[in-house]
Amino acid sequence: MGIEKNTVKSIEKSRFDDDQPRPSEEATLKSAPSASEAASKPEAPPKKVDLKAYQDRMAQLKIELNKTLARIKKADERKDARAKDEAMEENRRISDEMWKMTDELEKNNVKLPSDWWGGIGQETP
Repeated sequence: MGIEKNTVKSIEKSRFDDDQPRPSEEATLKSAPSASEAASKPEAPPKKVDLKAYQDRMAQLKIELNKTLARIKKADERKDARAKDEAMEENRRISDEMWKMTDELEKNNVKLPSDWWGGIGQETP
C-alpha cells in the first residue's frame, strides 16, 4: 500500500510546521460557528409527511428499476452497448429519485419501513 518508490521524484521538507494549522484549516476553524451560535439558530420543524404516498411511489420505482435491470442484462447478453447505456441511464435516474425520497424522509425524522429497500434486483416477468 502507499506510493510506489518509482513514482516519487523527490522528497522535500514541508514548509508547514506539523504543530501549526495550515492557512486553509485556520479559515475553516475561524468560520465554523461556535456551539452557542449554532444552538441559537432554530431549525425548521420537520414537515408532516404522508409515508403511505412515499411507500407507494417507492414501490413503483422498484418495479421500474427491476425492469431496467432486466433490460441491462438482456442488452449485455446481446452485446448491445447502446441499449445497455440507455437502460443504465434510466437506472441512474430512478435510483437518484429513490435516494432523494429517502433523504427527504430522513431529513424529516421519519423512520424508514424495514422493507424500504427490499425487492430491488428481483426479476420481473
